[in-house]
Amino acid sequence: MCAQALLEARREAEALSLALENPGNQSRWRLLDGKIPDKEELTAKLQQLEERLAGRKEALLEKELILEEVTQLSDKLRQQVSPTHAPGMLLVPQHASQCSAAALHEFGSVPPVRTATCRRQRGAERRWSWPRR
Repeated sequence: MCAQALLEARREAEALSLALENPGNQSRWRLLDGKIPDKEELTAKLQQLEERLAGRKEALLEKELILEEVTQLSDKLRQQVSPTHAPGMLLVPQHASQCSAAALHEFGSVPPVRTATCRRQRGAERRWSWPRR
């Protein structure tokens, strides 16, 4: 019985597979609206796509140049700062009113080597300075 049911299921699966793969089966396919573009239309479309690609390449090159400039400027700043500051040194305000415990915790497990103080002069913005030893 099981062998007969298995054989019958295989035949049914094979018949369904053939019906699905048969291109003459009109219930399986339909005509799509539209037309096949001629050579001139394809050429115009290709030129339009090439112009878009050239524009995007140009924009990419501009962004790469800007990135290169910014990288050079940041490297110069790092070189200017590195002789005066030890690596890993953190600038942390001394006054608790300026910095909460949670903000201090964000600095990580490395304790600051030196602590900067904030001095406000009349009519001036805050300026950070190093305490004298």
